[in-house]
Amino acid sequence: MGAPLKVLVRFSVISVNQRCNLSNTYGLLINVMGCRISRVLSFLTGHSNASALEMSAKKPAKYSWETRPKLDPAEYTFDSVCQDVVGKLPGSIDGQQFIVQNCTDSMILLFDCIGSITIDDCRRCKIFVGPVASSIFIRGCLECTVIVACGQFRMRDCSCLDIMLHCATQPIIESSKNVRFGCYQYFYNGLPEQFSKAGLNFFNNQWWNVHDFTPDDAVSNWDLMPSTEKPDVFLNGREKLGIEYVELEVSSEEETSIIPLSHGDRGMRHDGAGFICLFSYPEHVSDARKVLSAIRDSHKDILLVRSKSMMITESDAERIFNTKIYANVCAGGPVIGLHFCGVDVVITLTRMANRLKRSHVFVAEDNTVAMKRADAFFCFADMMWCVENPSGREITMTPQDLRVQGNMLKFTNVVKGWQYRWFSLDPERGCLEYYIEMPPPDSKVPPRRVMMLGGAVISPTDEDDQTFTVIPVDGDPFKLRTSVKERQNWIQRLRAVAQLHTDAIARNNPPLSVKEQRSSSDTTREYQPTKVKVPIPATGLSAMDALASAQGTLQQTVTVHEALASAIESLPPQSEQWKPTEPQLLIMKATSQAALASLQKCFEMLQTRHYYNSQALQSQAALQGSKKNIFHGPRKPSRKPKTSTSKESTSEQVFATTPK
Repeated sequence: MGAPLKVLVRFSVISVNQRCNLSNTYGLLINVMGCRISRVLSFLTGHSNASALEMSAKKPAKYSWETRPKLDPAEYTFDSVCQDVVGKLPGSIDGQQFIVQNCTDSMILLFDCIGSITIDDCRRCKIFVGPVASSIFIRGCLECTVIVACGQFRMRDCSCLDIMLHCATQPIIESSKNVRFGCYQYFYNGLPEQFSKAGLNFFNNQWWNVHDFTPDDAVSNWDLMPSTEKPDVFLNGREKLGIEYVELEVSSEEETSIIPLSHGDRGMRHDGAGFICLFSYPEHVSDARKVLSAIRDSHKDILLVRSKSMMITESDAERIFNTKIYANVCAGGPVIGLHFCGVDVVITLTRMANRLKRSHVFVAEDNTVAMKRADAFFCFADMMWCVENPSGREITMTPQDLRVQGNMLKFTNVVKGWQYRWFSLDPERGCLEYYIEMPPPDSKVPPRRVMMLGGAVISPTDEDDQTFTVIPVDGDPFKLRTSVKERQNWIQRLRAVAQLHTDAIARNNPPLSVKEQRSSSDTTREYQPTKVKVPIPATGLSAMDALASAQGTLQQTVTVHEALASAIESLPPQSEQWKPTEPQLLIMKATSQAALASLQKCFEMLQTRHYYNSQALQSQAALQGSKKNIFHGPRKPSRKPKTSTSKESTSEQVFATTPK
């Protein structure tokens, strides 16, 4: 304190007229010496705020973590429980994290909403878990039964487990075997409110859509339990915990369950498909339950394949249902879609919709339309990059968040086979680029090829769990291969970017009307062609959709032809019935090859026609002086490109031409 005291003594001998300047240095002295000398400063300056500052210094600020109640970790942990029955009543966990570890031959009942939970190193335990807002992690467990509803499901290093599951996202397992999954079918008093508190939706359940990070080629590591099997016997032991657990009235009956019993892929049969969609109105949730109850009680041969509740926009509704009728009724709230399979399912759903007497209900008129609408609805749900949090707000990923890059295997040709290439997804430009190798940072190395994603079709293949294709509107498709996890990540982001730019093309480039084509300025008329009149057809979203659909059908035809040829060639040469050299089989194979070649030639003609139509639109827009990019897809460069391209690069760029 020696130096600060010298400063005070020096200030004390200053004249009275100069003492007013001390108030200007008051704040500086506070920072230098602290609040301990506030009384001395008050004497020198007569500043009235000195005492106030001194009082505020005596009241330190309180932070949020200091006001939170102190929690005992032991109250949120079951550790080393052996041959016992333990549990938690509603309100005892209240959304906190919970830990279950090192338990053996025990029954663990958690009837409350949980933030997240980890279950580690348990043996022969039966565990019931209330709604989990985020994730459940099960690690190193053996011969256990777990019943849980959660946002995310993760399992690792486990064996011989039975899981009754409600999961909002795709369940993930890793390094696990002999795992069986079933649909969550339980109820107890207070469960609906806990579901709402955890932010879970009754209709969004992907319990059957399991993803295995470490699949075994010989045998599957997981399987689906029969729908009639319910591991509920152990719930009868809750009376050992007291009357409070008995009064919860726990039930595992389908009639009382708040979760619809869905069957996933195993419910998709060939005897008919039905799809019903209930748009947002006050009773649409209760009406959806009425439909499910009527199917369960009176139509045992009809199964619920999958269900989904989500928000959709007007443009999404028009694309999914192929009509504008429902575009105005989807903005009021979430839409519920139910996909059924069974005998006379279309007739049954139509009668139920008529009994509801609602105008905001869509029912597919036949099996074919039902399958198309169901696929469009649930594929759109899979590719959505908008998610809902428990508060109901939408968190939308920006184009920057969709950006991704990395190495993938690309199938070049039969001779070169698969080769590693560096791929980069540019969401803002709506394109997928690839390079021979990873380009240096801030380099201007041109990509090997640029594929525009507007109107592209991205789909996984049936070959394995690592391969997928990207089929553009025009140009050669990409056949790519990466890890199982990365394939899912790439497909979701590519589909999101493709959908984003497909909508942008349709929104920004409507077909030119006759009036717009005829109206032009005097300057434009000088450059209008007089001898050759090029027709200007509409090349909007419908044209691109039709072309993409034709390309997808052609790709399926190629797959069928390859399967046919492979089946013929694999016949044993010494077979008594059919040999690979039989004339009838050779004629069939040659006919299939000729038909495929004809279809490919027709598709090339469609691509050429689409290209010249787009060129015509571009030229028309240039003559009218428009500055908009009419065609967002790749096209051949003009005679005088603005930028030079490498000989190695096969990317095509768009160059606008304007009359001089």
